[in-house]
Amino acid sequence: MDSLPEKFLCVTADILKKQLGVADEPQILIFDRQSPLSNLLANAYVQNMPKAEIINFDEWDPQEITQKLLVLPAGATVILVQSRDFRLDDFRIRLKLFNNGVGCLEHTHLQYFYPEQYETYADALVFRGEYYKNLGIRLAEKIENSLETKIFSRDGSVLSFGKMEKCQVNHGLFSEQKNRGGGAICGEVFSEALDFSTVNGEMMVSCYPDKDLRIVVCKPFRVRIEKSMLHCDDPLCPQDFRENILERITREEEGEVMVREAGFGLNPAISIKTPLADVNAFERMAGFHLSLGKKHNIYRQKIHKKIVQRYHIDIFADLERIEVDRVCVFEKGRYLLV
Repeated sequence: MDSLPEKFLCVTADILKKQLGVADEPQILIFDRQSPLSNLLANAYVQNMPKAEIINFDEWDPQEITQKLLVLPAGATVILVQSRDFRLDDFRIRLKLFNNGVGCLEHTHLQYFYPEQYETYADALVFRGEYYKNLGIRLAEKIENSLETKIFSRDGSVLSFGKMEKCQVNHGLFSEQKNRGGGAICGEVFSEALDFSTVNGEMMVSCYPDKDLRIVVCKPFRVRIEKSMLHCDDPLCPQDFRENILERITREEEGEVMVREAGFGLNPAISIKTPLADVNAFERMAGFHLSLGKKHNIYRQKIHKKIVQRYHIDIFADLERIEVDRVCVFEKGRYLLV
């Protein structure tokens, strides 16, 4: 079995070549050494990027780094290895780089992961672009052309969605995209209901993020959704979920908790048994999640901009199976379309 450094060496080589299509264009690696996982990743990238400019974030002025990045030529590639998030701009620096034709891949919140999760993180990075693309497109087509999508929890609870919006597929074949890059952990299809009134039923929740966006695995509890509005009167509902998610959203988004995104994770390396602590990585888990709150950057025009849209917080189903127009597409932890 490969050692952990060897595994990261292999997966980062594939990220550069197969996902990002890096060749001889200018390359910059920016990293910190504030966590063990950032050290492992940075060391692997350094070995795989012999022509790159290497920048230790802790030793530079962030404004100088930003200035250097914003004058890169189109076709260049930037890799960000971050124990938290580099504060390089008022908004995500990668969006400005994309606008300049520069590729940018981000590893974020690396200090959130526990040592026993490092191997899972490496496994989740393994290149599966063609698998995600083929599965994602097939799943998206089924969902988009369906009248009903049903989520069955392990206790028999059922949550139903009517017709859905056009799906978005995160497959990780970044070299095929206009914006070359994104988050490092890949594998997801997501959408939302065309008509919010068609989202009804119940779902058992097995995981949710705490106030620091670290995943909490809990004893499953039931939530009830009526016309996309979520309620929870289950006595098993954890107090911190109620206070840090439900009450906070209710307080700041006009007295209600709205369900928007229906997320179908595709990454087989991530599961309840092999979790990743950061919610932004865990949402790629092969399974299902909902987003709570009115905020959604992809479908934001469906809600008038005068309405407060502050939150987008993912919660995860204690999932048994998924049916699309009564055809089972997911069961026992795996998709049945490939």
